[in-house]
Amino acid sequence: MSVATSKGVGGRGLMPYLAIDCKATINATVGQEGYIKATGGRLYYLDVENVNAVDVWIQLFDTDGTITVGSTVPKLSLLVPASDGTFYSGRTLELPVSPILFENNIRFAITTSATGAGAATSNTIVNALYK
Repeated sequence: MSVATSKGVGGRGLMPYLAIDCKATINATVGQEGYIKATGGRLYYLDVENVNAVDVWIQLFDTDGTITVGSTVPKLSLLVPASDGTFYSGRTLELPVSPILFENNIRFAITTSATGAGAATSNTIVNALYK
């Protein structure tokens, strides 16, 4: 499915993001930290899919230093509900008009609590549109 024809949440599609020339990234993690963008930028859209049978959180960080998950305070932490262990459960955040500004970079960690360091047991897929 191409980005141009994707319907997104509520059938609104991703056209607003294409109009502002967003870039896309897909990351599959196992409770580790990752980058959405290695420099400062704006986050317009975030979709997180959780196959774990327990809740996980995506913690978003804006720091140019080292992140110590469980100690470094996240800029934003979002719950991604548990699935049934087979089918994904997800969380979508859409911000086409007023994106979240990150001064240094856009980094994330997938954990088992809102500010903790426990790693998810299975892959969690992170999709983002940023500029």
